[in-house]
Amino acid sequence: MKEEYDAIPHIYSQELRNLIITMLLKDDKERPTTSNILDMPFVEKYMTDFITTRGVALKSLRAFERQATATAKLHAADPAHRISLPEERKTVKPLTAKERLQQRKEEESRKKFEAMTLAAKGAYQQMAEYSR
Repeated sequence: MKEEYDAIPHIYSQELRNLIITMLLKDDKERPTTSNILDMPFVEKYMTDFITTRGVALKSLRAFERQATATAKLHAADPAHRISLPEERKTVKPLTAKERLQQRKEEESRKKFEAMTLAAKGAYQQMAEYSR
């Protein structure tokens, strides 16, 4: 708001530093639009490089997705994780506090895994849209 900011580190290219400076201008009429930014040659170059190199990452993501699906199928097939039938419930002992804690941790891990899988799928879909 005071039109003061720290200097942009020199690890960034002069083009990028200039772009950042113009993006920080107080008057919105002087700031570049998204279209202006995307039309800049150095931005186009980095976008092209990003899309090109992400192809390798997308292959890894697909492999991760296949592994996640296989793991989920294994997890579902594991008798320790399937829902017991009524006759099996009669022989099941109540869980100890330690076992309940372990079960809660496993459930949290499963939820985090599922969230990561969804995030990875979302990233994959976004990259697929960018490559069109």
